[in-house]
Amino acid sequence: MRSYRVSHHATQQIRRGLFVFSKRSNRDCAMMLAYLGEFDERKLYRPEAYSSMHQFCVGALGMSEDSAEKRIRVARITREHPALFPAIADGRLHLSGVLQLAPALTSANAESLVQAASRKSCAQIREMLAMWFPRPEPAEQATLVASCAASDAPATSAEPATKRVEELSGTPDSSAIPPDSAPRPASFARFTPVAPGRYALDGRVDQALVEKLRRAQELLSHGGKACDLAALLELAADLVLAHAEKKRFGATNRPRKCTSGGENGYITPEVKREVHDRDGGQCTFVSDAGRRCESRANIEYDHVQPVARGGGSDVSNVRLLCRAHNQLRAEQTFGAGFMAEKRGASCQRAPRGEQREERASAKASQQRANDAAEELVPGLMNLGLSQTEARARARHANFDPDLPIEQRMLALIRTLGPRGATRTPAPGAAFLAGRVR
Repeated sequence: MRSYRVSHHATQQIRRGLFVFSKRSNRDCAMMLAYLGEFDERKLYRPEAYSSMHQFCVGALGMSEDSAEKRIRVARITREHPALFPAIADGRLHLSGVLQLAPALTSANAESLVQAASRKSCAQIREMLAMWFPRPEPAEQATLVASCAASDAPATSAEPATKRVEELSGTPDSSAIPPDSAPRPASFARFTPVAPGRYALDGRVDQALVEKLRRAQELLSHGGKACDLAALLELAADLVLAHAEKKRFGATNRPRKCTSGGENGYITPEVKREVHDRDGGQCTFVSDAGRRCESRANIEYDHVQPVARGGGSDVSNVRLLCRAHNQLRAEQTFGAGFMAEKRGASCQRAPRGEQREERASAKASQQRANDAAEELVPGLMNLGLSQTEARARARHANFDPDLPIEQRMLALIRTLGPRGATRTPAPGAAFLAGRVR
């Protein structure tokens, strides 16, 4: 067993050993970042039953949450700019310095920036970046107005969303990261244990939420009973859970028997409930070593035998998988290249918001056309057409709904024969073929 007591060593030996192990640590750190970046690029955490690289670093490698986040970010940066590896291995650039340089790094200036930042602290790197990439200073008047507005604002005023996200994510001091760096994904609020079964909630909220919470307390404080914040949050969480579980897993207090089966891959609410209860609301992926994925976020229903290959939607053929392992199973079934092509085609489509706007615009245009056609129905009925025939003729006229009603009616009348008989063109080949059949 190795002993870590070095008090008996001479001073020179202590000094020499410290430098030796420091250099070795820097070299090992650079090599570890190379392996970490390649591991992340290939998504090898998925076969190990982890849904993300961050969870793998914390669970399998024993890193802290903050250390895992920093190393993953640096590993991705160094993959893009390999010139950083020698600087990290030589101890000329630390990991926090890499994060400082990241927003300004390009393939053209990477080597020069690394050379200029060598052996510098975070504060010195910030000063260097301010000299290389100066930012325009705000006008003095605007600064005074902003400062006065800030001093006059109440203590509960809303703060920038990015600042709140960083504070709620439980990340290290945000001053170590440039304000123009890429935003990190928001995570859960920080819960600090203060006693057995008791936690302190750490986070910042805006004024709108404070007003909603106060209004909710006022509405629940009937009969002389006060509603504290903890009880209010618990009640709100119960309502959100009931709504989300009903939407995602078909949870209900009064389940009904589904009369229709799950055709074309559709999973009925009854099957969703049974699968959720059977799998415990957790990803069912198991690694070769026997470890089951612990993810309960981004859970999706997956068909064991794909629908495209004849799989049904009964309980025995449906399971819960997190999104990462659902994609892994799809790649193992259909091939990584096929799934990459499908994801690329999906990314080229219009965003969901634009698709919704297009559908809403098309629906509104169709409604305008139908309304314009309804205006012509009474006039056609006066010419002897039945209501059904008049409505069909008006809707198939395909006129511009913005034209005046007189022009639309005149153009439609010209297509009618004596006594409302319709002038139809000569039957085409397709029509005659249908009559023969």
